Amino acid sequence: HNIGEGKAEEVLALLIRMLGRLVQDQEETGREFRQSYAHIAISEVYQTLFRNARRDTHGSHDEESQKLALSCEAVSYLRFCSRVPSLRSQMRKAEILGTFPEILKLEEELHSAHSQDVAIEQTWIGRSLENLMLCLKGPRALDPSQKVFMRVLSRMA
Repeated sequence: HNIGEGKAEEVLALLIRMLGRLVQDQEETGREFRQSYAHIAISEVYQTLFRNARRDTHGSHDEESQKLALSCEAVSYLRFCSRVPSLRSQMRKAEILGTFPEILKLEEELHSAHSQDVAIEQTWIGRSLENLMLCLKGPRALDPSQKVFMRVLSRMA
């Protein structure tokens, strides 16, 4: 499925926003969602974020704006989940940790320097010094002259 096709980004962002409301809901519906379904949603939202991050939208202001809105909504959902202790372990699974540095590198490479930050490092995933260190070494290390590198360093401090 092509995320950038038609109104797909807007629909996905709306669905993710609704999932975020469920995570925050303190009533029975929210408790049931967090207990039974949030772990599935974390994985799906994260995979959507990863697929979206890989899209090269340079040259199309509308596509870039839609990509940014979807990415920010996904990170917002992950931040809501980060506040729930029982969901934090879901954000430290291998499939997430293995692509975390890549998402930051893709933001560095494919987002306009003047765009709003996606800031996935502000979620529970970025609370691990080990995860953050992975972003600073290797062939896909963040560029020290770019703002994403500075955000990661700031998160480490």
